[in-house]
Amino acid sequence: MNNIIKVPVVLFICMAVYACNTSRIVTAWKVPHTVQQQYDKIMVAGVYQEGNDSIRMLTEDAFVKGTEGLDYRAVPAYSEFGLKGLSGLGQAETYFKLCQNGIDAVMTIALIDGAKATFQKAGDMYEYPASHYYSRIWNYKNISASPQGTDSDTAIRFWEIILFDLNTLEATCVLQTKSFANNINSAVIQEFARQAIRKLHKEKVLAKGNRDAGPLKAF
Repeated sequence: MNNIIKVPVVLFICMAVYACNTSRIVTAWKVPHTVQQQYDKIMVAGVYQEGNDSIRMLTEDAFVKGTEGLDYRAVPAYSEFGLKGLSGLGQAETYFKLCQNGIDAVMTIALIDGAKATFQKAGDMYEYPASHYYSRIWNYKNISASPQGTDSDTAIRFWEIILFDLNTLEATCVLQTKSFANNINSAVIQEFARQAIRKLHKEKVLAKGNRDAGPLKAF
C-alpha cells in the first residue's frame, strides 16, 4: 500500500521540477492577421555556443517531433546538412542551399545571453518589423549563451524561437521564454518543445499540415 501511495507522489515531484525548469513561453511578435501556412518542409535549427552539439541535437529532434505532430514535414539541421554544414556560408549561399533541399521554412531555437541581446522584454519586440529578425538570426552567434550558464549570465538566459518563411525572407512569428537560471537537460528540452509547438498551434501560426494523416498526434 505504501508503494502505491509513493508512485503518484514521485510523479508529482518530477512534474513540479520540470515545470520549474521550463520558463513560460510568450508570443513576442507575429505577422498581423496571421494566415496558417502549408509549408512543405520545415528545417529546425538549434543555436548554441560551440561545443554543445549534443544539446543542439536533442533540441532539434524534440522540435522536429513536435512539428511532425502537427503533420508537417520537418527535418533537423544536423541531419540535413551535418553539424557544420551551413557554417561559413553567406546569406545568399545559405538561402540557395536551403531551397535546393526543398526547405521553405526554418525554425530557429536559440539560447540567448540577455546581457548581449538587443532587447530582453517581449513587448519591446513589437517595435521591430519582420525583416529585423532576418538580421537577428545572422547575429545569433554573437549573443548565444551556454546551456549550463555561469554566475554572470545564468539569470538572464532565455530561449527565442523564430519561424522564418523562406518564400518571403521574413519571420512569421517569434516566441520567447522568460529568463531562467536552470541548467538545460533532456527533460527540460522536451517540455520546452512541447509548450512551444502548442503555442504556435494556439496562435494559429502552425495548424494541420498538408499531409492528411488523421487527428492531431500527441507529443
